[in-house]
Amino acid sequence: MRDTLKEREIWQVRLGERIRELRLKRGLTAGDLAILIRVGRRAIVYWEGGEQTPALDKIAQIAEAVDCPLSVLISVLDDLPAPTPHQRAPRRVQLERAARARAEQREARTHAARADARDTARTAARHESVP
Repeated sequence: MRDTLKEREIWQVRLGERIRELRLKRGLTAGDLAILIRVGRRAIVYWEGGEQTPALDKIAQIAEAVDCPLSVLISVLDDLPAPTPHQRAPRRVQLERAARARAEQREARTHAARADARDTARTAARHESVP
């Protein structure tokens, strides 16, 4: 089961890399591709980042949009060299760092919002206490 999960993750990342490569060769932005296949730009970003896998019908639409055979997209395990653990680790580390950075940004925004609310409350209290 664990090997199957690992293979699925590898395939997902490679599929995303292939989508990005073909999209860029075609001169399309993620937004352009999203419009062509009727999904949100965020979906393209998730697929290319290996965070999610598109449904087969979307893979077919992507192949059509970037003008390549469907087999090119779904055969990513056959024609790409098997990654070594050293090649996979940086991607995983990169994703973990990005997740940590997003969490820190969320925390900073929350902290700033709370500080603004406290300052507003103090200012209002001062104005109320002045006769």
